Amino acid sequence: MTTDQVIADAWQARREHHHSEAHRDLTAHLLKLRPQAEPLELARTLCALGQIDRDLYNFPDSLRHYAEAVHILRSEDAPLLLAHALRHLGDVQLEAAEANIREALDLYRQHPEANELDLANTLRSLALIKHDPALWQEARALYEKLNIHPGVAECDRHLRNS
Repeated sequence: MTTDQVIADAWQARREHHHSEAHRDLTAHLLKLRPQAEPLELARTLCALGQIDRDLYNFPDSLRHYAEAVHILRSEDAPLLLAHALRHLGDVQLEAAEANIREALDLYRQHPEANELDLANTLRSLALIKHDPALWQEARALYEKLNIHPGVAECDRHLRNS
């Protein structure tokens, strides 16, 4: 089966919410391609697999697949495919960062010995991603309580611009 057909079938399976099937087929195709892979076919398959992993919230594998595709495409004359892979790599990096920061925030909120500066910095990180004024306000209150004037000033700048 050609790469075009495998990817088309994977997208169809994805539309039908059969992500495991799409993942299985793309992974099998990737294994067949690797020994004598044509770079663009390999990169396209990696991007498709990266999307399926992203759909499954498997951010580490999605990042790995997109990063490998970007590495391959930097040596090819395919600027639009490179742009596509870079955009998706960036999207997954943001999603992975948000998931990690939310988990850190939950852990800080749940632990009675959490350091308030760590909590403020985590709120700041999430606010940078989400552009949520409530997060900036909460971070600001903690920075103010801790007398961290640069933190207060940064929160004020973002609140003015929101």
